[in-house]
Amino acid sequence: MLSAVCAAGLLTPLALAAEDNPVTKTAAPTETTAEPERAPLELLAAVQGRDWEKAKQLLAAGADPKAADENGLTPLMAAAIAGHVPTIEALIAAGAPPDAVDARVRTALGYAVALKKSTAIEALLAHQTSLPAAANGGDDLAASALDSGDPQLLDTILRRLPGGLKWTPAARIAFDKALAAHDTLMGPLLLAKYAGPPSLKDGAQPMLAYAVVKGNLEQVRTMLDYGADPDTTLDQPGDKSFRELISSDYIRYYLDSTKGITVLMLAAGMKNTDCVRLLLERGAARFATTKGKASLIALYFAAWSDDPECIQALIQGAPSKDEVYIEVSIDDQRARYYRDGKLVLTTEVSTGRPGFPTRPGEYVITDKNREHHSTIYHDASMPFFMRLSCRDFGLHEGVTSSRFASHGCIRLPGNIAQQLFKEVPVGTWVSVKRGGKETAAADSEPRKR
Repeated sequence: MLSAVCAAGLLTPLALAAEDNPVTKTAAPTETTAEPERAPLELLAAVQGRDWEKAKQLLAAGADPKAADENGLTPLMAAAIAGHVPTIEALIAAGAPPDAVDARVRTALGYAVALKKSTAIEALLAHQTSLPAAANGGDDLAASALDSGDPQLLDTILRRLPGGLKWTPAARIAFDKALAAHDTLMGPLLLAKYAGPPSLKDGAQPMLAYAVVKGNLEQVRTMLDYGADPDTTLDQPGDKSFRELISSDYIRYYLDSTKGITVLMLAAGMKNTDCVRLLLERGAARFATTKGKASLIALYFAAWSDDPECIQALIQGAPSKDEVYIEVSIDDQRARYYRDGKLVLTTEVSTGRPGFPTRPGEYVITDKNREHHSTIYHDASMPFFMRLSCRDFGLHEGVTSSRFASHGCIRLPGNIAQQLFKEVPVGTWVSVKRGGKETAAADSEPRKR
């Protein structure tokens, strides 16, 4: 019977052996029913080739929408380059990550912006409530938006980007233009999104510092309105162009040797009282110090520049010259104390003897010390000491004889020193002059001591 079946061609001996072999029985159906294997980058190739129908079929068949080539280029990036919105939507629906970056640290949106694919930009933005940080494609995206020349697009991109972007030549130019045009939308936006103070180029001092040193109060105010830091520091000592704008040798010295100089210190050193007041109004820290051992504050810079108005601006609550004022006459060896324009008292004093002259000038009382001792002259006691403009001399109690007797300080009788120490606030203007008061004025003095 078996031979008859074989003879009829219905079952050969080889086929019979296969039928009884379990391995053979399962192998044959596998070869005939398995789906053909797809190349991993077949979807990317279809999108790059703009074969949209094939890309659609591959996605439907389960192709990986995240598969990228050796440069990190994904199908979504390729679709953005082409500006094909239906494929962009399909890829995102299939799980393609919009925030993926390639070797250039560029996202799909970055490509769409760079190539000005407006519809692709809209589609991608609709799926991204927030945009990547600077190091993850944000810097590239901002640069592409700046290069687009489209203010509305730039505004849209910048507002969605987190802060911390790196200033680029294009960003600096954009800020400079916003500053010149008084653009109250783009100027603040750029300052908010880019890290640190803007400068005109790498290695240059901040633009705010340039405005201060040039005395451009309007530009200083505009930048502060935009959100510039009133405590901006000058951290580029190698900026020769900036250094040439400064005539003061001591400011140049500290710029070259000291870190942490602020624009407030600079304004004080440049005798720019209006700028000092403006910076203080906007929150500048009057007691911020430089880095290192010196720990300089803005008040020192104003004192070194011999600008009593600037010193007073830096001392909170300092009285105006019309409110409280002291005048010292070296030639007459007398001092006069005024309040609200009226003479309160006059007194004899002793100023510097030959070799230790008291320097004429306009000063401000910058600090007071009831029990001061000299750090120069053998720890000499100087009770009720009122220092002048952060210098090494001041007014204090001492022996007076209406003659030149001190080492440069202005000695006062004990009771007068105590009265002035009590009544005269820090910030009071003190004029030290050669020459006496007019006779008529001297005759009218109410309280001679």
